[in-house]
Amino acid sequence: MRNALALAASALALTAQAVWAQDQATPAVPPAQSATAPAAAQTAPTPTAPLTRAQLWAACVNVNAAQHAVDTCSQIIQGNRESELNLGIAFFNRGNANMSLHNAQAASDDYTQALAHHFEQPDVYYGRGNARNALGQFNDALSDFDTAITANPNHADAINNRGNVYELGLHDTAHAIADYSAAIAIRDDALFRYNRGHAYQYGAHDLANALIDYNRAIELNPNNADAHIERGNVYFAESNFDAAVADYQAALTAHPDYALAFYNLGKAYEAQGHKQDAVAQWDDAIRINPQYAEALISRGRVNFDLRRYESALADFSAALEIAPDAIAFNGRGLVYQARGDADHAIADFDHALAIAPTNAEFNNNACWARVLANRNLDAARAQCDAAITASDQAPYFMSRGILNLKQGRNQEAWNDYDSAVRRVENNAAYLYGRGVAAIRLGRAAEGQADIAAATARDANIAGLYRGYGITP
Repeated sequence: MRNALALAASALALTAQAVWAQDQATPAVPPAQSATAPAAAQTAPTPTAPLTRAQLWAACVNVNAAQHAVDTCSQIIQGNRESELNLGIAFFNRGNANMSLHNAQAASDDYTQALAHHFEQPDVYYGRGNARNALGQFNDALSDFDTAITANPNHADAINNRGNVYELGLHDTAHAIADYSAAIAIRDDALFRYNRGHAYQYGAHDLANALIDYNRAIELNPNNADAHIERGNVYFAESNFDAAVADYQAALTAHPDYALAFYNLGKAYEAQGHKQDAVAQWDDAIRINPQYAEALISRGRVNFDLRRYESALADFSAALEIAPDAIAFNGRGLVYQARGDADHAIADFDHALAIAPTNAEFNNNACWARVLANRNLDAARAQCDAAITASDQAPYFMSRGILNLKQGRNQEAWNDYDSAVRRVENNAAYLYGRGVAAIRLGRAAEGQADIAAATARDANIAGLYRGYGITP
């Protein structure tokens, strides 16, 4: 797993985040205390007597027991017995502990207090840079990392994390890659390699260099689940699904309850045509994270393809309970349509269009549902027109072609079906529709030839059209 500042890795939508080098800076001890003092216990002690000064300091620098560190650092700060510099050190260590507890604002305030009390070390600026980045204060974070790096040009973690700010906060891929490269030149670290691979993959769209960095990251740390996932994503983008499957499985070996790895493995199995195996992976992803809307939608879509309509309906509805989503509305609309429920189908397609009004598929589905139900055909025409404007695919011309046949606009119907045939030759549905339009236009020989060609390819095509209410 990534540390507290790391964001989740991507699914196949390819929106993964990079990794921070560490949660907090190196702890410091005051000049009045030996730097070789005994290490603090891993768990908070529970003595009955007040802690001595040495015990307070030992606990204050122990970020592994973060809440106890916050408490003991606070006692030091409030004790009115330390020098100005020692107070700065206590604020710095409390900032580290607050970062470990994900209290970024408190950490930022503590690091500022450390500087105000004259503890002006590179790690203080580095720590505050991490906190400010977590707060979305990207330019301030950049300034702090700049100061830390100026004071210590070999601060590889600060250089790496400045790269994170450039990449994820400021969307400046060129500067991010330059920083990751500089950090790698100082220390060839698995996280730095992973981050540069991420910037190459998602920022520069350079899959070849991304793959080189992920290979090295995995060589340095074979148990880095995120590196396996991202390398798997590169292979997936290259349609190398066998290699993608191997990497997603390796991620699960390193991290057995990683919902994202199960999700991506399902997508790879689906791409290979192994739909039932894909469903099994999404079952696990949803078991681990019941709010995983993308997994619910993917499982719903495959359940629909397998004609498991009740399961598909449940999946899309569960996804929509999490958040409105155009793909989920569209998918549920298809389920309702398959079940002959025109009212709910049209409503869901319209919900999808309200979210994504220019989407070609959603417009076509809304048009088709209205055409099949023979209702509000003017609205259907506007939606078919929008679908064709967005993407002039053959099925969209067929939808409008049937609408034109229903409204007696036979020349327009012939034009639409001819456009469909030009895009996909020898399709029975397109040939039959063009034949019907030609016969209605008085071109009987031409029309009969198309109908004969269509029937030769699909003996049931005439019955399908009768179901649409269309005859020559």
